[in-house]
Amino acid sequence: MNIGIVIQARLSSTRLPNKILLDFYDGKNILEIIYERIKKNIELPVIIATTTNDKDTMLVDFLKGKNIPYYRGSETDVLSRFIGAAEYYKLTHIIRICSDNPFLYINYIKVLIETLNKYKDSDYVSYKIAGKPSILTHYGFFAELASMNALYLANETKENQYHEHVTNYIYTHEDDFKIKWINAEKIIEDKGIRLTVDDETDFNIVKSIYKQTGENFDPESVIKIIDNNPEIKQLMEQQIKKQAK
Repeated sequence: MNIGIVIQARLSSTRLPNKILLDFYDGKNILEIIYERIKKNIELPVIIATTTNDKDTMLVDFLKGKNIPYYRGSETDVLSRFIGAAEYYKLTHIIRICSDNPFLYINYIKVLIETLNKYKDSDYVSYKIAGKPSILTHYGFFAELASMNALYLANETKENQYHEHVTNYIYTHEDDFKIKWINAEKIIEDKGIRLTVDDETDFNIVKSIYKQTGENFDPESVIKIIDNNPEIKQLMEQQIKKQAK
């Protein structure tokens, strides 16, 4: 088994262009913070999967300057981009991470790896929150793990949605795959929490919370800050309605 962490990243966001390279905390951007946290805590290769769009050349220049491995692939067919990145770096399994989640929680990634090591034939390992796959939520704490065999099978489909959302085919066709679900902690369920960054309002909300937690956070401490700040909670609930998946 050769597991690698692949971070999905691009600069051509329509709602907040260049969001992952904007100054976020302690002179660093979100992508840099996520990458450094992973490298500090997990001994696996970490690759940035970006696009061949000219707008992402600035991102590639940043990655080169930081000696961060990257792969450039299709902007619209994200599934093929992940497959290409995995093939280039000779991976058998990928842990998929979205670059707009600064509160990505390392311990949850470690549990994905532990679960795969225990159930080696798994095609997909991920979290469920109140019966919903974590990738469909806006919590921002989670990652997901998939085998290359599962991605290849998903890639045979023709529907655009399965190529745009990478793992959508896998978790909507459970009978075709060996899937291991991990139930998220109860404290996370039924909370009006949005910690993924999609637009400027998200960015400012999440940045304000991160200033209070810094690098040493866990979901419980983050939730406590949100619960104790009605203004932040109200803004988050508004954003959840606005950006509902």
